[in-house]
Amino acid sequence: MDINELFIKAKIQLTNLPINTRFELKELFEGYEWKNLEKKYRLNLGKFFKNQVEMNQVPGIMYIGKKSNNHAEYKKIQ
Repeated sequence: MDINELFIKAKIQLTNLPINTRFELKELFEGYEWKNLEKKYRLNLGKFFKNQVEMNQVPGIMYIGKKSNNHAEYKKIQ
Protein backbone atom coordinates (compact mmCIF):
# COMPACT_ATOMS: atom_id res chain seq x y z
CA MET A 1 0.00 0.00 0.00
CA ASP A 2 1.41 3.40 -0.93
CA ILE A 3 1.16 6.76 0.83
CA ASN A 4 -1.69 7.97 -1.38
CA GLU A 5 -3.79 4.89 -0.63
CA LEU A 6 -3.16 5.29 3.10
CA PHE A 7 -4.00 9.00 2.88
CA ILE A 8 -7.31 8.25 1.15
CA LYS A 9 -8.12 5.62 3.75
CA ALA A 10 -7.44 8.13 6.55
CA LYS A 11 -9.64 10.77 4.87
CA ILE A 12 -12.50 8.29 4.64
CA GLN A 13 -12.21 7.54 8.36
CA LEU A 14 -12.40 11.26 9.14
CA THR A 15 -16.03 11.24 8.03
CA ASN A 16 -16.83 8.98 11.01
CA LEU A 17 -15.42 11.40 13.60
CA PRO A 18 -17.72 13.81 15.41
CA ILE A 19 -16.93 17.53 15.20
CA ASN A 20 -14.51 18.78 17.90
CA THR A 21 -12.81 15.38 18.16
CA ARG A 22 -9.06 15.52 18.79
CA PHE A 23 -7.10 12.66 17.27
CA GLU A 24 -3.75 11.31 16.17
CA LEU A 25 -3.33 9.97 12.65
CA LYS A 26 -2.77 6.43 13.89
CA GLU A 27 -6.25 6.44 15.44
CA LEU A 28 -7.75 6.53 11.94
CA PHE A 29 -6.43 3.00 11.33
CA GLU A 30 -7.15 -0.31 13.00
CA GLY A 31 -4.51 -1.03 15.64
CA TYR A 32 -3.00 -3.98 13.82
CA GLU A 33 -3.00 -2.14 10.51
CA TRP A 34 -1.02 0.83 11.85
CA LYS A 35 1.40 -1.41 13.75
CA ASN A 36 2.01 -3.57 10.68
CA LEU A 37 3.16 -0.60 8.62
CA GLU A 38 6.91 -0.18 8.49
CA LYS A 39 8.14 2.75 10.53
CA LYS A 40 9.29 4.64 7.42
CA TYR A 41 5.75 4.45 5.98
CA ARG A 42 4.20 5.68 9.23
CA LEU A 43 6.64 8.61 9.36
CA ASN A 44 6.16 9.50 5.70
CA LEU A 45 2.39 9.30 5.98
CA GLY A 46 2.50 11.48 9.10
CA LYS A 47 4.53 14.16 7.33
CA PHE A 48 2.35 13.97 4.24
CA PHE A 49 -0.90 14.16 6.24
CA LYS A 50 0.33 17.15 8.26
CA ASN A 51 1.41 18.99 5.11
CA GLN A 52 -1.96 18.32 3.47
CA VAL A 53 -3.80 19.61 6.54
CA GLU A 54 -1.65 22.75 6.67
CA MET A 55 -2.27 23.39 2.95
CA ASN A 56 -6.04 23.06 3.56
CA GLN A 57 -6.27 19.92 1.44
CA VAL A 58 -8.11 18.11 4.23
CA PRO A 59 -11.23 20.24 4.80
CA GLY A 60 -12.46 20.57 8.35
CA ILE A 61 -9.25 19.37 10.00
CA MET A 62 -6.90 21.58 11.98
CA TYR A 63 -3.36 20.79 13.14
CA ILE A 64 -3.14 21.45 16.89
CA GLY A 65 0.53 20.68 17.54
CA LYS A 66 2.75 18.02 19.04
CA LYS A 67 1.62 16.11 22.10
CA SER A 68 3.99 15.14 24.91
CA ASN A 69 4.55 11.78 23.15
CA ASN A 70 5.81 13.75 20.09
CA HIS A 71 2.81 12.68 17.98
CA ALA A 72 0.94 15.27 15.95
CA GLU A 73 -2.53 16.07 17.19
CA TYR A 74 -5.39 17.21 15.00
CA LYS A 75 -8.94 18.39 15.56
CA LYS A 76 -12.01 17.97 13.39
CA ILE A 77 -13.59 21.43 13.26
CA GLN A 78 -16.37 20.82 10.74
